[in-house]
Amino acid sequence: MSIAFARDEKSIFISNEDGSLQHVTLAGPDGKVLRTWYGHNSEVYDMRSSASGQVLYTLSYDRTIKTWATDNPETPLRFFDLTSLKAEITSFACLSPDESELASLVSLSYPSQLSFFLPNGPSTPYWVYPEDMSLLVSATYDHTGNFLFTGFKDGRIEKTGTPKWFIQQEVADITLQLLIEYGFRIDPDTLLSNQNPQALPAIANYFYQAGNHKIAKEKWEKAVQTNPTGTNYIGLYTTEHALGINRLSDYLTLSPDILLAFAEHFKKTLEWGNAKLFYEKLLANAKTKEDGIRFRVAIHEVSLRGGIFIDKNTFFDFSEDIYYEMYYNLTLYFRNAWSKSQQVVLSEDICQILEKQYQYLLKAGIATENDSSSYISDYATYYAIAGRILFNKRQHQRSIHCFKKSYDIFPHPSNTEGIALNLLILDRLDDAKQLYSDALSAKIIKDKKEAVLGLKEIAESEILHSGKMADLQNLIQWLENL
Repeated sequence: MSIAFARDEKSIFISNEDGSLQHVTLAGPDGKVLRTWYGHNSEVYDMRSSASGQVLYTLSYDRTIKTWATDNPETPLRFFDLTSLKAEITSFACLSPDESELASLVSLSYPSQLSFFLPNGPSTPYWVYPEDMSLLVSATYDHTGNFLFTGFKDGRIEKTGTPKWFIQQEVADITLQLLIEYGFRIDPDTLLSNQNPQALPAIANYFYQAGNHKIAKEKWEKAVQTNPTGTNYIGLYTTEHALGINRLSDYLTLSPDILLAFAEHFKKTLEWGNAKLFYEKLLANAKTKEDGIRFRVAIHEVSLRGGIFIDKNTFFDFSEDIYYEMYYNLTLYFRNAWSKSQQVVLSEDICQILEKQYQYLLKAGIATENDSSSYISDYATYYAIAGRILFNKRQHQRSIHCFKKSYDIFPHPSNTEGIALNLLILDRLDDAKQLYSDALSAKIIKDKKEAVLGLKEIAESEILHSGKMADLQNLIQWLENL
């Protein structure tokens, strides 16, 4: 978890392990959550608030840095994508006093290096200190923004010039072209007269950042004509979007590599509906089984993250030969960061595909003993996961449903326990007793002492609130006297 104070110092921004962010007021003893939003696919471990309090900077294990308008943080203002650098950000970032630079320790490869980004520039670092920064643990700008104080693991503190200072002193080996790409202010007339095709994307981006979207659009159009890449098309789309022009339907007719670039762009910018639209187009035109699986999994992910409805009966009605691949891919991205509600849906979807896969094997007469064992184990595991999450979310009827799904295929004492706890909260003590009586009779629980010990551990953990503890003690005593 990381914390950043809001400008008024009466509220804070906090991050959670599932990648969610919250704005919390400090008024009252317990505080109050003013807003919650999902900004990253993994845990956020550092945040910085701008001096104006209007912008929040967040760094995450998903290898992105994002900026948010604090008054309306549903969609990021900017994001810095470090995945292409195979980078890992460590636990700090710092802003220059005028907020023209953002510094962070980034491990491009061993050793680590201190990298600098321009908040209004491109998504890649514009400057990287080549020195060995593997022992660096913190950094902060001085009041002028020309120097950086860095703290090292061995206790050293060093003062060094910032990239801006090096450039101002004319001791930096940096070309005009790089200055354009990195967002520094250049004479606009010089850029307008530049006819170099390779410079068009940088020039277009410069005018876009400067707010001159009309000229930026003209430059992006020329860039697309000269070099029709996904990056250039996305630059054109972004500029058109700023001008209120919507040509998504035109872009959906482009080549598969451009469609994929758009789909991944929208996924990174959390525009889930647009991402789904482009992945669906890719799926419709998929030439291989592998691509079909890849795009179907992507559609499932963006729909789940964006809360977009998909008809599961239709969506999961695919050819039998890809059941296992779909199941395998969903279990892989189950390990990513999800909200608890999303984990429940994903667990149920995994079980639905798993059941289809197993029924196919049975029907074809090729199910092995190992297939049966894996099916039972995984099916029971994922429904039990959903049951535990729903119990903690106090959705007890749904929790019972999931635990029973797990129990029916794999009768285990832990599932008995999960169902019983939900029954106690729903004031169904007699049903809980009957459940344990049946489990003992069927030898699911081989020894009542085992059941009593498990329930006593629950009593000590205080999972149940005080109002239900009497029923839990009643159940324990009943089992002991049985």
